[in-house]
Amino acid sequence: MRGLLVLYRWLLHAYPRAFRDTYGRDMTLVFRDRCRAVRAREGRTALVLSVAGACVDLLSGGLAERLHAARTAMRAQAIPSSPQSSRRRGDSMWQTIRQDLRYAITSATRQPAFALTVVLIFALGIGATSAIFSVVDAVLLKPLPYRDPGRLVSVLVTTPQKAYARIPVAPANLPDLQARTKGFATLAGFSPSWEMRLTGAGDPAEVYGQYVSAGLFDLLGVGPARGRAFLPEEDQPHGPRVVVVSASFWQQHFGPSAPLAGQTIQLDLQPYTIVGIMPAGFRLPLQASIVNERAGNAEFWLPFALNPYVASRRIPVMNVVGRLAAGVPLARAQSELDAVAAGLAHDVPTSRGQGLAAVPLQQEVVGHVETTLLVLFGAVAFLALIACANVANLLLARGINRSRELTMRFALGASRTRLVQQLLVESALDAAIGGLFGLLVAYGAVQALPGLDLPQLPHVTAIAVDGRVVAFTLGLAALTALLAGLAPALHATGDVALGSLKEGARTVTGPGRRLRNGLVLGEIAVALMLLVGGGLLLRSFWDLTHVNPGFRTARLVELPVSPTPSRFDTAERRRAYMTDLLGRLDGLPGIDAAAAVNRLPLSGTNTLVPVDVEGRPPAPDGQANSVDRRVTTPGYFRLMGIPLEAGRDFTPQDGVTAPLVAVVNEQMARQYWAGEQPIGRRVRLSLLSGAGPWLTVVGVIGNVRHHGLDTPVSPEIYVPYAQAPVESMTVVMQTRTDPEQLLGAVRARVWAVDPDQPVPALDTLAGVVSDSVATPRFRTLLVATFAGLALLLAALGIYGVVSYSVSRRTRDIGVRIALGAGRPAIVRMVVGEGLALALAGVAVGLCLALAATRVLASLLFDVTATDPLTYAAVAAVLVGVAGLASYLPARRAMRIDPIEALRAE
Repeated sequence: MRGLLVLYRWLLHAYPRAFRDTYGRDMTLVFRDRCRAVRAREGRTALVLSVAGACVDLLSGGLAERLHAARTAMRAQAIPSSPQSSRRRGDSMWQTIRQDLRYAITSATRQPAFALTVVLIFALGIGATSAIFSVVDAVLLKPLPYRDPGRLVSVLVTTPQKAYARIPVAPANLPDLQARTKGFATLAGFSPSWEMRLTGAGDPAEVYGQYVSAGLFDLLGVGPARGRAFLPEEDQPHGPRVVVVSASFWQQHFGPSAPLAGQTIQLDLQPYTIVGIMPAGFRLPLQASIVNERAGNAEFWLPFALNPYVASRRIPVMNVVGRLAAGVPLARAQSELDAVAAGLAHDVPTSRGQGLAAVPLQQEVVGHVETTLLVLFGAVAFLALIACANVANLLLARGINRSRELTMRFALGASRTRLVQQLLVESALDAAIGGLFGLLVAYGAVQALPGLDLPQLPHVTAIAVDGRVVAFTLGLAALTALLAGLAPALHATGDVALGSLKEGARTVTGPGRRLRNGLVLGEIAVALMLLVGGGLLLRSFWDLTHVNPGFRTARLVELPVSPTPSRFDTAERRRAYMTDLLGRLDGLPGIDAAAAVNRLPLSGTNTLVPVDVEGRPPAPDGQANSVDRRVTTPGYFRLMGIPLEAGRDFTPQDGVTAPLVAVVNEQMARQYWAGEQPIGRRVRLSLLSGAGPWLTVVGVIGNVRHHGLDTPVSPEIYVPYAQAPVESMTVVMQTRTDPEQLLGAVRARVWAVDPDQPVPALDTLAGVVSDSVATPRFRTLLVATFAGLALLLAALGIYGVVSYSVSRRTRDIGVRIALGAGRPAIVRMVVGEGLALALAGVAVGLCLALAATRVLASLLFDVTATDPLTYAAVAAVLVGVAGLASYLPARRAMRIDPIEALRAE
């Protein structure tokens, strides 16, 4: 009911403000009571019809009132008149519009199939456009939900390496940024989402939080709804363990009425005191990170001083946000950052070769999805344009059929303006009803979004059919009514149409035919452009999903594990933990094998480290050779189906006392030992503590696409877990049964080793690969859907034009048949008319597509925007559909009885 009241209040803006101020509240109350009564008495269907009727009355009444006010004001300025005469003229105008509306409704009831077709086409075009606009509006157009968001910028590190051109900042560099810049009123930072375990409240659970520096909430202008933010003394080393939680976390674990004072939670077996609760829906801005891409999943926030990398100048785990000082432009702040980067390069060896960039926060948050959303909005806008052309063709045909009626009204004294007004009111009524149903389509689409496999979109919770979307829909309905109705109205009331009564002619030549054909030609051209775009994205997505990721996914599931730090706090204990866990899981019925890796392919988490290769000169400052470092247990490559190209795999004998070894991928072997044998060579990695020990390469494996199916393979090095027991791993298991059936047994085995270890649902590796292509799948699905609808509308347009042509040429076709023309010749003539239109539209559409698809170039994989095979296939499909759409009326034409046709004349 609240949504209906919001819609009604927005539609009240059709009335002048003075009218709304006087009667708006009473009208809303009457509408509310009427809706409640109808819903209680007659049900939801009657409620929808009642609301639709009320909205139509509201729009028509508002338009009449505004016209009355405008005309009254103009006449009052031109010719003074008495209030009584002005009132009579206003009443006359209102009566005229009401008369037009009544006539439009009567006309619709006389031709319900025609009216329903027009309304459905309007609803399709308007609803699809409004649905996509709701996404574009929430993600791209609405400002960030922070104070004065236009002054917020993101500070990022730039490097000459192509893999990570812009990355977050090392935490220890934030004090230098704060001390050496004057163009920022304040600077603060936060980490990506950090996985922690929640205990003491039922089964151990995996939760995500973020570390934030003091002053971040003040910088953004968003404070806790209850309690307080962090104090400066709490963001200090060895400070108190305090936490600010989200509203949903508080609601789930404590309830809305629980007191805040004294509440604690256990994170990683450490107690934290809750000092504040953030407002519902609060999220920090989603930014890129080479460590973790799940920055939107935070349920709590901790002081950054508690982050294990707070003192690091090597690990970039801080997203820095700044607020520009009053009167300071972005260019001045950037020049200051350039100077800071030069100073850090001189003072801090790990910062040499790195730059700093100030990027508007809005751009950083939405930049990765902006092109996709704009392409989708452009596609659906073209679909709405095709819908308008289709409706215009239908109205044009109806207007020609009503030429005798219009001529009679003209002869009885109706002006051409009066007739155009009548036809425009009819199209406006259809568009208004179509807009209301379009709102329902948009609402249903938005409600269905959570059930779709959506890519990671910022502000996804803000997507809704709100007042802005309603206003957009109303404006779009008015625009489509004008676009679809004006040309048919002008043509139907022109000299050619008005002369038909006197001439009594039935012809398919002249301006009417040219206009109809032009509309269909435009439909075909735009449809082909959409079909080419959809075809390119489909081919690109097909190629992307058939890329060999370098590993197999069949019957493999993954389970992230992190041994409790306080219980497994040494390397020896972590080694024992992993050995015990894998042994228990490997012997579980339904599991054939188990192994572990610290960074699963396509999971969005990677570790880039500098590397020294023995026998090669060190790289210049700022251009250090870097590789992805991964840690695995023996048997991981065999389990994942990663081929061993040379040397050997890790074995249980590669323990802590054995020589330190490593396995590299083919890309690293080619990059550092091209044409040479990498087995036996030595490399050294730079870790947090400095340069690590030398590692001997004992094997070479095939390339694995860790970063993305569409991302080039980077050099990778693997080390055995026994020699580098990291804190977090992902166990991969080969199963013989449904993963859901194994979950209980897996949890029992995991908790037997570590009772505080969270065990979420088992995800398949096939699901991981599918999630990695969510964005291209989302845009391909929508663009292909819009292209298919455009093809359908174009086919309907061709069918309508050819069918109308056949109905107008019954006598001509009958004469041809009577004079001996064969039925195949009639079919060729009729189909040829449709194919001629299709070929002309294809020619225009190919030119448009060549220009428009350049926008798609950055979204395509392994396909060019001018791919000739796609263009040829789409053109052939469109011509084939046009031929089929023309053949149906051609069959009717060849069955015309010449005697009956001549007798009818």
